[in-house]
Amino acid sequence: MSDWPPPPQFEAPDDPRFEPPRRWERGHAIEPAQLTLADILDRGFNLYRMHWRSLVGFVAILIVPLDLVEQYLTRNFPHYTYGQLGQQPSPSQNTNLAIISLVFAAISFFFVQPLIQGGLARAVARFHLGEQPTVGDIAEGGLPLIGPVVWVIFLYTLVVLGGLIALIIPGIFFAIRFSFGVPGVVLDKLRGTEALRRSWRLTEGNFWRVLGIGLVAGLLTGVAAAVIAVPAALIADQMGVSGWFVRAIGLSIATVLTMPFSQMVNVLLYFDLRVRKEGLTLDRLHWEAGAA
Repeated sequence: MSDWPPPPQFEAPDDPRFEPPRRWERGHAIEPAQLTLADILDRGFNLYRMHWRSLVGFVAILIVPLDLVEQYLTRNFPHYTYGQLGQQPSPSQNTNLAIISLVFAAISFFFVQPLIQGGLARAVARFHLGEQPTVGDIAEGGLPLIGPVVWVIFLYTLVVLGGLIALIIPGIFFAIRFSFGVPGVVLDKLRGTEALRRSWRLTEGNFWRVLGIGLVAGLLTGVAAAVIAVPAALIADQMGVSGWFVRAIGLSIATVLTMPFSQMVNVLLYFDLRVRKEGLTLDRLHWEAGAA
């Protein structure tokens, strides 16, 4: 006769041991971990699914008004629509278009993009802590960081453009090695070149991995955005000048739906590298998000 005790008796699915992991439920913390490509996409999609109202709403309040105003002001320029590419704009139209484009590019560079990147970086950290920030919370978290984030984005752009102008390949190399400057500002509380050095150290030995994951995520978001924006642009082209609104709405929807995911992939990669190199834990993340 065996002295081994009988195995415990339980029935599924009522037994708690059969319950699925609860990390993809709102309000539950998510431990940072080493992630494969599939893990990053899965975590990104689940975070998007759980918090899509806050993510989409935050990006929309910044992107939609900008797109609507820009498309309205440029509605009369013949080279701006697909069906009129053959028409040559006058010198005055070229000048006006250049001025409008420069103004909106400046607004995007110095305010919209820094606020989106800074706000979403901190929001992803808060998602991991089980928090559920609203649109206002995400904006409030990003506003104080606009200045430092602008400076890092400016330095990043300068270095990457310099590399592209020189031999192209160095520009691609710098774009990957310095791609985590913004999370360094938001969570590590670093500034300027220190944030870029931080990114350089984290990506050491991981260039091809970061490049590959970035390309896959970029392809997914690019295709998704094109599915929405291209049909809207073609319809607007057939409508002529009055189609500016359709074009603006299509472009806005495409950007609003895809930008949160692409930004989250960048932050998740940043967490992954920190777990691999520094053993990042949930407690550490909690301290950093609070201090930020």
